[in-house]
Amino acid sequence: MTDCVISVVSSVEQNVVSSRRPLRSLRLSVRPALCPALASALFAAGLASCSKPVPILGNVKAVSAGAQHTCVLMADGAVRCWGSNSHGQVGARGTAESPLPAQVEEIADASVVSAGQLHTCAVLAGGKVKCWGANAFGQLGNGERPDSAVPVYVKGIEDAVQVTAGWSHTCAVRSGGGIKCWGLNASAQLGTSPSESKEKCAGSTGEMPCSRVPVDVEGVEANSVSAGGDYNCALLKDSTAACWGSNTHSQLGITAKKEPDQCDSGGFLHGCSAAPHAVEKAEAVSAVAAGGYHSCVLGGDSGVKCWGPNHMGQLSTGRQKGSAKPVEAHGLSGVVSISAGLMHNCAVIRDGTVRCWGSNNAGQLGATTGRTAHAGAYSDEKRSTLPFAVKGLANVVSVSCGAEHTCAVFTNGTAACWGGNQHGKLGDGTTKNSIAPVFVRAPPQR
Repeated sequence: MTDCVISVVSSVEQNVVSSRRPLRSLRLSVRPALCPALASALFAAGLASCSKPVPILGNVKAVSAGAQHTCVLMADGAVRCWGSNSHGQVGARGTAESPLPAQVEEIADASVVSAGQLHTCAVLAGGKVKCWGANAFGQLGNGERPDSAVPVYVKGIEDAVQVTAGWSHTCAVRSGGGIKCWGLNASAQLGTSPSESKEKCAGSTGEMPCSRVPVDVEGVEANSVSAGGDYNCALLKDSTAACWGSNTHSQLGITAKKEPDQCDSGGFLHGCSAAPHAVEKAEAVSAVAAGGYHSCVLGGDSGVKCWGPNHMGQLSTGRQKGSAKPVEAHGLSGVVSISAGLMHNCAVIRDGTVRCWGSNNAGQLGATTGRTAHAGAYSDEKRSTLPFAVKGLANVVSVSCGAEHTCAVFTNGTAACWGGNQHGKLGDGTTKNSIAPVFVRAPPQR
């Protein structure tokens, strides 16, 4: 008799996620001759495979889902990342993708981690910030040009309490509430007019305004900031919200017909705002979340309001009409935290469950919506204009939305991801998409 380890997926794994007991690999003792037959039957049914066990990653404190990679903050202050490493954003030397978590070098005392499009940043004990990955637009903040798989210090920041990575820029909140940003500034996402940028960075459409070192965002005292695609929203100390940067899809919450500023992104003239703009009807705010082109806030009543485009149901109104002013997200109550991805959002509910809405083209809502979008650019993508409960999830403490995937951390220190799995960004050791949450696995012991 020998052990044949059953690597469970689908409903069986979901039941394990819901359990309050410690998570362990499921084992079934069978005769060696019977193992292939059993494995074949289970595998054909999409339930399991017969293989050696890959342990589940434990001691996870927080997770951040980027565009094509994901990172977690460990309880001991280390950071592990996985997925695409095209520019060193996973923190591993070379450019090979990593379908299992890899420990980031020279990070041992982090308190916050944020995964952007092609780069990652972390706040260290004492308030310094390190970043790694792509640096074409200065998003690493070290004053240099080359990409770096090894974390580098951001210049001029010694007292950061939070950091957030966008597409090609980064922002940090300092201990006194001030905000500094660095990287691409073609849409005024650094809080300064592009015409005032002293540097130019080469992009695919020509040179664009940028700053390779942090610059101050004037006129805000914030508790936190969230970087979207090419804009930001901040939770201010008076519990209101303010946004700045690109306003191509009304993501800043500006209701006036005339845009505050005009920005030129490689020949594309569009509305923007270099000065943080107060979001109307965003009061008693406890959290902000900036997505690709839309924004959401969590209110003191545990309700959610969103604004911006709604073609994929990002605003959770049951319709597809966008809004420049915050509108109440339907079907939600008792929300304790929110996260916005490229075109979807998720919320953690007080009972430890998760609800998601918006684009579901890769299964990032954790459910099969069975609905297709209107004819046009997204006619072949699935979406939901109202929240879906992610089946099998319980005891969730936080959630993070990426471009086409979502990840959650549980009370027992494990993590699970679902949705698109290009480059192995779900962290389960495969590159297969999964509507059902799959555990993030631990890398093999060396």
